[in-house]
Amino acid sequence: MLDFDHVLLEIGEFGRYQRFVVLLLIVPACFMNAYNSFGLVMLTYTPKHRCASPLSTVNSTSAMNYSSVSYERCSVNYFFDGQSEPALTEPCQQWTYDKDIFDETLITRFNLVCDRAIISKNIVAIMQVSSIVGCFLSAYIQDTFGRKMAFIFIVSTYVFGGVTSVFMPSVTTFIIARSFAAMHTISGWNISYIWALEYVGPSKRTLVTTVYCTVYGIGMMTLAGWAYVLRDWQHLGVAISAPFILLLSYCYLVHESPRWLLGAGKYDRCRAVIKTINKWEQSNKKSRKTSLAALDDVITRLHAEQMEENPDFDGSTDTTATYLDLFRGANLRMKTVLITFCWVANALVYTTIAYNTENIGDNLLVTWTLTAAVEAPATISNLLVLNRYGRVLPMVSGMIIAGLCCIGTAPGSAAGVWFVVFLTMVGKFFISMTFGIICQLAGELYPTVARGVGTGLSATFGLLGQTTMPYIVHAAAAYKFLPMVVIGIVAIIGGCTSLFLPETLGQSMPQTLADAESHGNVGTGAFRGHCHRLKLILTCRDLSKDKNTVLQCTEEEEANEAEAADAML
Repeated sequence: MLDFDHVLLEIGEFGRYQRFVVLLLIVPACFMNAYNSFGLVMLTYTPKHRCASPLSTVNSTSAMNYSSVSYERCSVNYFFDGQSEPALTEPCQQWTYDKDIFDETLITRFNLVCDRAIISKNIVAIMQVSSIVGCFLSAYIQDTFGRKMAFIFIVSTYVFGGVTSVFMPSVTTFIIARSFAAMHTISGWNISYIWALEYVGPSKRTLVTTVYCTVYGIGMMTLAGWAYVLRDWQHLGVAISAPFILLLSYCYLVHESPRWLLGAGKYDRCRAVIKTINKWEQSNKKSRKTSLAALDDVITRLHAEQMEENPDFDGSTDTTATYLDLFRGANLRMKTVLITFCWVANALVYTTIAYNTENIGDNLLVTWTLTAAVEAPATISNLLVLNRYGRVLPMVSGMIIAGLCCIGTAPGSAAGVWFVVFLTMVGKFFISMTFGIICQLAGELYPTVARGVGTGLSATFGLLGQTTMPYIVHAAAAYKFLPMVVIGIVAIIGGCTSLFLPETLGQSMPQTLADAESHGNVGTGAFRGHCHRLKLILTCRDLSKDKNTVLQCTEEEEANEAEAADAML
């Protein structure tokens, strides 16, 4: 199989320049992506509230005819002496809001409570739809014009939308402006993650994923800190958006992904990046020649493959794949479907827990900080687990445990609010772990020429699933723990489905569509392989030291999978 990883083995899988690039792409980008994804949790927080005064429709003379008045959340009740039932009930027109956490939010600014409360849920849903547009757009840009161009586009539109939206005079104009930022809720971290991942060798991919998700979790925790210090939603909106304009300097600081340049047929630029990495490594003349020779060997084989597939290939033709290419071959098609379904399940559970925070615990910022604090340990656990036991089995077990914890919050509420918070934290821990796994698994299973398109497609369907999230959270008005029960069921189904994905432990990342089609079994063959791996784990075997046994199915399983693939065609 054509493999750029051979070049990385020559120059180093995680050298000085690669560490520099990964650091730049992970730390500030993760904070930006965390703020973009969950800033609305703070900006649209609904505090406790009640009616502020009687309505003008009740004149002072008639109001004096009642002995008492009670102000509820959404109505004003008027009583006569000796009556327990109100003689007159009218809806609120003005409200008094609790200011224990925020002085003002989007909700209090435009009075989006009571019969207007659904508007705030619609805003979140519209932002998810905007993210879908952003996924398609950024996926096309990053696979056609490169990772760097897509990143610059994302940063520019995020800063513009984030800053301008909080100064809009109406809900409608807020939605329009905020949509520019929300376009990159998913694609923002997707592009920076792929860009970083393509710079490192196979043995360091789990490290990059773990560091990325850990910093992302830290970013989520700092969001609560900003909200605590900046109690006004406009100040908070500017603080979590404007500083990231500095990321435009990456146009000069970070080179384009050499793996993408190779896959796109831009060989001269790829050689230039490899030379830059060599200079940073201060490698000697012999090692530089060796790494460039390895690159030339990969280029020669790539050119031969492309000439075989397309005799008119002239060395400069764009080799970028399309969405349709993901569904042409039976193997890659099944991988795409399974990855996407598992992505949807992880995304829906993860975001619902985050947005449902205000229904869990007594204080939004405290509960948010506690549930965000488990992100770093969750992703660090991936570093300890994934290279030892593979990707798929930890994802299966993690999603099932997360689902059981979410469902358990309903009966667990009898033990008190802190037990519910504890179960939520455990559920968030495992779903954070598995979300990191599915991101890495997608990056390792999709080929380089379609990695942006593939992850963009999976993320897009994840966002389609997330459009139901605000309404699932809103269901808490009927039963407080209904949202957690729903996502618990989704997590368990997603965990069981992931058993049919192939393992990627120790495997090279596919470069072309042909590589991806022959890269790992899916379906029942993968399921049997995971059963075999589970037996090895139960006998205390380290899968990373038994790759010949673990990473391949038996000849009989491969034959069965080939027959199944032919039947699907």
